[in-house]
Amino acid sequence: ESMALGVKTFVLFPKVPDELKTNLGVEAYNPAGIVPRALRMIKEQYPDAVLCTDVALDPYSDQGHDGVVEDGKILNDVTITQLCKQAVCQARAGSDVVAPSDMMDGRVKAI
Repeated sequence: ESMALGVKTFVLFPKVPDELKTNLGVEAYNPAGIVPRALRMIKEQYPDAVLCTDVALDPYSDQGHDGVVEDGKILNDVTITQLCKQAVCQARAGSDVVAPSDMMDGRVKAI
């Protein structure tokens, strides 16, 4: 219905089940995860849709942070690696725009 009304751009934000959340947020780059599956399904049905995805670990983190946490500190370099994996996974699944909402210390540049 949205496409028929001229709304062709959508942003996907996941609600990840708690049992899939980890400190490293590995579900963020699972090709069979909720966002990649949704991207593929939407693109199959609506190839002209423009799909944007959020690049951030907080939906996937059991700590609730945008970064990987160890001993109460955010591990920036580890987090950057995880976010880059997430961005690549989303792009491969069909995201037209990977949009990092997490903008700490060099993360946007790395993505």
